[in-house]
Amino acid sequence: RKMKGILVLVSLLFVVALAGEIKVEDLPKPKVGTVECGFCEFILYTVYGYLSENETEQQITTIVDGICTYVPSSYESFCKELIQTYGSYIIQMVLKDERPPTICHSIGFCNNATKIAP
Repeated sequence: RKMKGILVLVSLLFVVALAGEIKVEDLPKPKVGTVECGFCEFILYTVYGYLSENETEQQITTIVDGICTYVPSSYESFCKELIQTYGSYIIQMVLKDERPPTICHSIGFCNNATKIAP
């Protein structure tokens, strides 16, 4: 099962590499709410907590792909869905050094009414 997930991810990354930059308007629209916004930001702050200076795209991809094993079990289902659906976009945004609130807002989990972090 884990191997299948790796193959899907590698295939997705290959498609992304061929397609170029991912546009947020091409992504599925998520449910917007305070809980979803908070979960998204928590997961992405967790990703940033594992990053070092000058991480390569491959290192960032590895961290993003494995992050759901490091979050509390109550976040795991949401985390897996977030990474499966938006992982490539998240990696792209991390490479641009965007912060978690910006990423979650751009995906659509957060809006001005649900914004948690400054």
